[in-house]
Amino acid sequence: MRPILLNSLVLLRKSKVLLVLSALPAVVAAGLMFIPLFRDFDYEFNETFGVIVFLTAMGISIAVERVQISGITGRTEEIVIEIRKSNLYIFKYTLCIICLSLITPLIIVLFFLFFCETCSLTRGLQLFLLLPVSASLVGWSVGHLLAVLFGKGVWIAAVSVIILSAILNIFWLQWHVPIYVYSVFWGYFPGPLYDEWIPVTFTLWIHRLWSLCFAVLFIVSSLIWKQWPALSRNRLIALAAILLLLFSIYGMRFKIGFDAGYDELKSELGAELKSDQISIFFDKTIDTQEMKWVQVLAEFYYQQVSHFLGLKTNRMVTIYVYIDEYQKKKLMGAGVTNFAKIINDEIHINYEDIDGVLKHEMTHVLANDFGHDVYSTTRIGFLEGLAVAAEWNENYFTPHEWAAALKQQNKLPDVLSLIGGSGFLKNASGMSYIVSGSFTRFLIDSFGVTKFKKAYYDEDVEIVYGIPKTELAGRWMRFLDGMAIRDDDIQLAGLLIRPSLFQKKCPHYVADILEAAGAAYSNEHFSDAAVLYQKALDTDKENYRIQIAHIRSDFYAGQLHSALHSLDSLLADESINYPVKAMLRLLEGDILLSMDNLDSAMIAYQQVKKNYKNIPYVYMSAILRMDFVSHGLNDPLKELAGTLNPNKQEMVLRTMLEKKPNFWAGQFWLARLCFQRSAFADVVTLIENPSTTVTDTAVAFARSVMMADSYVRLAKYEQAQMNLEEANKWSVRSMDLELIAQKTALLNWLVQRSN
Repeated sequence: MRPILLNSLVLLRKSKVLLVLSALPAVVAAGLMFIPLFRDFDYEFNETFGVIVFLTAMGISIAVERVQISGITGRTEEIVIEIRKSNLYIFKYTLCIICLSLITPLIIVLFFLFFCETCSLTRGLQLFLLLPVSASLVGWSVGHLLAVLFGKGVWIAAVSVIILSAILNIFWLQWHVPIYVYSVFWGYFPGPLYDEWIPVTFTLWIHRLWSLCFAVLFIVSSLIWKQWPALSRNRLIALAAILLLLFSIYGMRFKIGFDAGYDELKSELGAELKSDQISIFFDKTIDTQEMKWVQVLAEFYYQQVSHFLGLKTNRMVTIYVYIDEYQKKKLMGAGVTNFAKIINDEIHINYEDIDGVLKHEMTHVLANDFGHDVYSTTRIGFLEGLAVAAEWNENYFTPHEWAAALKQQNKLPDVLSLIGGSGFLKNASGMSYIVSGSFTRFLIDSFGVTKFKKAYYDEDVEIVYGIPKTELAGRWMRFLDGMAIRDDDIQLAGLLIRPSLFQKKCPHYVADILEAAGAAYSNEHFSDAAVLYQKALDTDKENYRIQIAHIRSDFYAGQLHSALHSLDSLLADESINYPVKAMLRLLEGDILLSMDNLDSAMIAYQQVKKNYKNIPYVYMSAILRMDFVSHGLNDPLKELAGTLNPNKQEMVLRTMLEKKPNFWAGQFWLARLCFQRSAFADVVTLIENPSTTVTDTAVAFARSVMMADSYVRLAKYEQAQMNLEEANKWSVRSMDLELIAQKTALLNWLVQRSN
């Protein structure tokens, strides 16, 4: 008897279908190694390759059952390899060919990685085992079962199974709670790729083992079908055992983590608030009074966005608020990414991100009044651009100013490619969102929201506006040319110039390390964090964010000389952008202060004050530090700058203010901490009467806005209005005026609501 491998090769030589199917995975693997992100041999490669392997393994299994080859005499014989009673022959040949179709691509991948910088081979091989290998076994079993059940109609049956399973998974993604999918056939979809952290979890291991149980079930079922009714007792027992195992795991799917139902989600969160248009489910550990304020904000944004979009809607919007990104990652599949699930009129958001994104996500939900029911719009630039245009608050600038600054630096991406979607993924997400928002707002302001709604609904843009798309983009760019932006402000656009996901080096592997580093950093295990950040830098050497985090970790760990050396090296890099240099200069001052090099520390702070007034938080931090030094409060300042813990900082400040009760810089610093923990009465007490020496416009503006916000939360609307009027006097930038206008609109709505 010929060896199994030799007979398998004969089958491949005699059957073109088998040859093509077995060669396809190798061709796909080689092609993927030339595509950015896929060449990292991480999730994207293994999931894509797993889908291909599932389909080819199913096809190979069917083809071996159906293959016809020419015999020695020239006759055509149906399956020359006899299928014995045990069926082991057909299993062996099929598995041998499938193994060849897996091993060959793996050799190709390893060959490529040998000549290129690799990420984590261990992680890649784990994913290869969990996704392609398990998918091949599932595909093999499905193909064998279909061949046994359907005979000559097997290929039609196979296509039907593929289509139906794909529809089922899309249905699951749209109508179930999670935006991740654990699929027996198709592998694992982790949710939005903006969440770069895709860990290899216990849940993934259990689900893929569960998938292999299905493979065994399909094989046993095919054996039973072939031998019915002469069926052995042992096979019936085996079938019953497998079914029991599958149902047991399915029953525990919520606890294991590869599914979540709405009842389970609401039970896990544990608290609820409801009004006529807003329903909020939130984690029970979050303060209820804070969530009542979130409910008020949501109702205001509902009305404001409806007015902006020209809607008369009565949609009931459901908001799920998670205590942190880890809880949301576990229950929904998206950790740092907040999102709206428009088909169900719901928003999923982390508690700490509410102020920054609630209005944005509310726009996504309400825009579905004129969008497609399931997916709203195919134009991703309009999808996200409309939310940015409605929110119109992007920190330092309006979106128009950000876009104009990018244009003056010759970094403005092609806006039409952003709208279509191809450019949206090629560029950093922040840049794509803001530029799309600027263009969208331009279209709405220039041509009205009614026309935009038609374009949003995927109608032909040129027919809607009666103008070629290139001319629309040209008018927008000429509009940007009219924006007046200072030279130092133009440099702020460097904040948006980052690599996209497809341009990053090993993003998932690095994110895995950064997740551990961030946990160590948050728990104040700074030495451990420094080691982990260095490990991330070994792969992503030019990532300035990781470099800064590494320097901070060394600083807080007391490794001052190491931190200063790394900081000096980073500052010497001419490619470092303007905002990053501002942060580094402030950090330089803190390190030098901790080394008792007071004169050099003051020089660093003075450089920040002189050169970076357009970055308010960094600038004000330098101003406060200089005020401490000028009053001889070096020791309290060293304690404040040397800790991340807000409780420790507050204790230091209160102790100091007992000795210097009228020291306004200390009062302002403490007020910021009190504001962060919603102690609004304390904020008012601390900075209600500003020192006559506070004449700096940035500090005075920040104080007035903080006072106004605190009075709003205390429901003292008249005092809030007075402070907004005062803030208007100190405003410098157009975004300052926009911010005041938005806060005034909220205040007026609250006054009207209270009456």
